[in-house]
Amino acid sequence: MKENEVYMLVALRRSKDEENAKRKALCRRHVVSGNVEEAVEQLMDRCHESGLWRLYRTVNKRDLTKGLKQLQVELVLNGEDFKDNVAGKWKSLLMKPNCRAEKKWLVDLDSKDEELYEKVLKSLKAYTTVCEECETPNGRHLVVMPFDRREFDKTFEYDPVELKKDCLVFVRAFKR
Repeated sequence: MKENEVYMLVALRRSKDEENAKRKALCRRHVVSGNVEEAVEQLMDRCHESGLWRLYRTVNKRDLTKGLKQLQVELVLNGEDFKDNVAGKWKSLLMKPNCRAEKKWLVDLDSKDEELYEKVLKSLKAYTTVCEECETPNGRHLVVMPFDRREFDKTFEYDPVELKKDCLVFVRAFKR
């Protein structure tokens, strides 16, 4: 990673994943400038509340210089909003698309169907480079380089396949 680039890790405890659906959803964010695996362990240690947690990483690295400029603008325009939580606001700003340091997309395949996965993978390889793949609780995430998506969208219009431009890729789930 370049000196001014980071990933963001996000740990989510979603209400819909809980046996007791009235339990409050929670979110923890962590800025990663070094080893992602070490940062994952650190973030997991910060998730003390019981329940099922899902860890995600930003698909795209974030540019600290762009984030700092955004923070300065926000401080000038909305300084009162920052008085209680500058660190939280900083992390929120880094998550915004205009702070991306690169442009990769995520293909979210929301199915365990191996035949559909093979079809999606074959199609993607005809259009672009697949940079990363990982299994999710409901299917797979594939990180790809941008491409002309018109034909891809037509091919998978009715399948549980979604192409997202800047989002989170699944890392792992754990229970407390």
